[in-house]
Amino acid sequence: MSRSMLLAAVLLAMVLSSDGRAATLAAVPLPTHAVSPIDGVASGGSYAVVEMGTQAPDFSFESTSGWKHLRDVRAQGHVLLLIAPDDEQLLALERERTQLLALGIVPMAVLDRRMPACRALATRLNLGFALVSDTKHVIGAQFNAVAAASGMDAVAWFAIERTGRVRDLAHGDWPSRPWRELCASAFGLPANDAPLPASYPR
Repeated sequence: MSRSMLLAAVLLAMVLSSDGRAATLAAVPLPTHAVSPIDGVASGGSYAVVEMGTQAPDFSFESTSGWKHLRDVRAQGHVLLLIAPDDEQLLALERERTQLLALGIVPMAVLDRRMPACRALATRLNLGFALVSDTKHVIGAQFNAVAAASGMDAVAWFAIERTGRVRDLAHGDWPSRPWRELCASAFGLPANDAPLPASYPR
């Protein structure tokens, strides 16, 4: 076994709990979510590169109603996933939350904060979308959004359609366009002021 494969095996063993299940990383409000790592590991212990048109990794998380996956959120609509947003970006996303939901897009944010800090932040900013705690940077790693120098989650966002395919993404900065415009373009949806076609799935 190569040195890199051995290191990957040790790291995976550290992430898994004694019963072989992915360790819970923590959670947050509305609904309260705790997250876990697992899916998306390629052969050799490395993660596949997430690019435009590729399938998004399907991480698992724990909520008040039990264990779920990103695919369960996708069953509700397209997903706008933000990694490592600051307070300003969280507020910007909250301002567009209602419009995004009207388009059939579910916003989520992954933060490098423990559960109590996530809860406090959601309360302080009055956020109505899910925050997901990723203090071990497992989700960040799955989405190739970890800074090499620090090992911390790095700014990134992903527009993920219902099928799990990534339709738009960026690393390192936030878009200048409103999220609703960006997502409408990525998913081929009408603008917010245009009615959805009767055949559009809700």
